[in-house]
Amino acid sequence: MLDGVLGSVLRAPSAGFTQGNECLVLDDAEAAAWFWDTIEDPTNARPARRTPPLTALRASSARRPTPVDDVPETDAVAMDERGPSIQQRLYPDLPCFGCGPSNSKGLRLRSFPADDGSSVMATFTPWPEHDNGLGFLNGGIIGTVLDCHSAAAVMLEAERQGWPPLPGAELAYVTAGLDVRYRRPAPLHEPVLLRAVVTEAGEGEMTAEVELLHDDKVRAVARAVWKRWRPRPA
Repeated sequence: MLDGVLGSVLRAPSAGFTQGNECLVLDDAEAAAWFWDTIEDPTNARPARRTPPLTALRASSARRPTPVDDVPETDAVAMDERGPSIQQRLYPDLPCFGCGPSNSKGLRLRSFPADDGSSVMATFTPWPEHDNGLGFLNGGIIGTVLDCHSAAAVMLEAERQGWPPLPGAELAYVTAGLDVRYRRPAPLHEPVLLRAVVTEAGEGEMTAEVELLHDDKVRAVARAVWKRWRPRPA
């Protein structure tokens, strides 16, 4: 369990337990000793305390080792207080870089149904490596999370409509088109909000509108078209 926690925290150093948290707590001497031995340079970790019963690492300051490959997607590390995300519940074994729960080196975006009953929400915390070269969030990463967040809205709608993946298909739908528009620079060092809603729903094709926001301002928008995945011989 400890290896999984450490791997998730250091894989996304600005995001804590992958997203939304700020510290790792170790409550026994053996675990604390192992943790500090693992960190290459403990002075960079800014610990609140280095002795039990509390050892806290500010994840935003941690050095990043090579990500571990054995973090279970259903581990408490990857679970939000609201329970499993749409991705964890509907496609837990997907290795997608942007939203696949099983990809230990990916972004592992986690999306949840909003309280309004129609939209889907997510919070994404960029990594330092997602720099566009000017100190803002890279446009390619923005496109990735917009695409993957729209996927969550579409797959949730498919579940609600009773349109499961067809035989031989890993997902019910796949991206057929993504039209991204960048409105304002998006921050690199602060979380951003993602909101998506399905605007057209048919069994053969769905359309979702998705936006990325920060500080109540839209930073990027996209219109995503999803087609029914009908596996065919190569």
